[in-house]
Order: sequence, then C-alpha cells, then structure tokens
Amino acid sequence: MDPGDVTNSMDGKANNVVQAHTVHGGVHITEARRHAVRNAILVALIVLGTGGGMWLMIANRPTGSAPPPSPTPTTPPAEPQNARSVQQCEALHHMSSQHTLIKVSDTARAYNSCAWPAPSFADADGFTQINVVTVAGPGEYEASDATEVDRITGPCREFRLTYDFGYQGELQHKAPFTAPPGMVTDLDQPGSNWSPGVTALSFYPSRNEVDVVHNGHNIVSDVACSG
Repeated sequence: MDPGDVTNSMDGKANNVVQAHTVHGGVHITEARRHAVRNAILVALIVLGTGGGMWLMIANRPTGSAPPPSPTPTTPPAEPQNARSVQQCEALHHMSSQHTLIKVSDTARAYNSCAWPAPSFADADGFTQINVVTVAGPGEYEASDATEVDRITGPCREFRLTYDFGYQGELQHKAPFTAPPGMVTDLDQPGSNWSPGVTALSFYPSRNEVDVVHNGHNIVSDVACSG
C-alpha cells in the first residue's frame, strides 16, 4: 500500500473521529441546554402556581371587620329621679301634694309648691312659697269693687293668679292672668295697672309684691310663679 494512501486513510479516520466527537459533543450540549430550559420552566410554573395559590388564599381570606362599637352607657331616665326629688321636697316641708294651700287664718294663706329640676326662683330643693294676705281696700261698698286688697308676695318674676267669684249661689271661675311684682291691678282689668294707683292704698307695697283690688265676692283660688 502506498504510504500516501495510508496517510490519507489515517487522516480521514482522524477527521471522522473529530467530526464524531464534535457531533456527539454538540448533541450532549444541546440536550443539556434543553434540560436546563425545561427545569427553569418547571421552576417558574411552580413559583407562579405557589404565588397564585397564595394570592387566592389571600383574596379569599375573609376581611377583618372592626368590632362593633361598645354600647353607649345610658343614663337613667330623668322622670323617676325628678319624682323622687319632688317627694323629698314634699316630705321636708310637710306637704301632702306637689301644690298645697295652707290656710293660716281667715285673711292669710300660703301656697306651697315643689318642683324638680328646681326653678331659678325656687329654693335649692325646689320649694316655693307664695303668701297672700287680704287687707281692707279703699272702697266702702261692694259696688266699688275695691273693698279688699290681696297683698301677694313671693320669689316670682311674674305671678299667675286665679280668682273665683261667688254670690247668692252663683259661682264663676275667672280666667287666670299674670302680673309682675310692683303692680297694683284689679279684677275689672286683670293684669293691667289699677287707675287710682298706689296712692289710693292705705299701705306701701313691697318690691316683690303684687296687689289685687277686688270686692268681697271674689277670692283668690290659686297662685303660682309663671316665671
């Protein structure tokens, strides 16, 4: 065999070996890359799946709501407390009811009352007393409508007065009217100044006093503070 042929034959085999190794090496490299890519995809899917599951768990988790507010403490009703305060006032002043008339004499009487909350004009315990004293008026005859004067005193800023008329079996309840301290009025025009004025009286009224001029057929039936 020609040495050149041997050499060429050997060179061909060597080239085949190199090509074979190159091809097989390329196959190995390609397969490795495929495995790496596949593994990366699987890892990504797992991560996405886990994250999606966690997101679903968070999304489906019931949202926490604020606890219901504590009920506001309720104060006891004022009515029972007011009633107890009125009862205590009545007991302290020996009254049988919330508004009591005490006849001191034929010409003097007291109107006592208890109220709660205590009005501004009342005592601290809600007690109020209004005194009525009847004295002789400037008139000489009943027809003058001025034979008597009721001197009414109390802590009121304004008095609410009610009179009854009675004569020979006739009884009439007159409409209430109001009068401030310092006023002299009569029953012909109740709540207005009596035209003869203070100078016609036989006494000097006090500052907290209302004077009502009338005849003997009229009598005060109720007195209270209206303010």
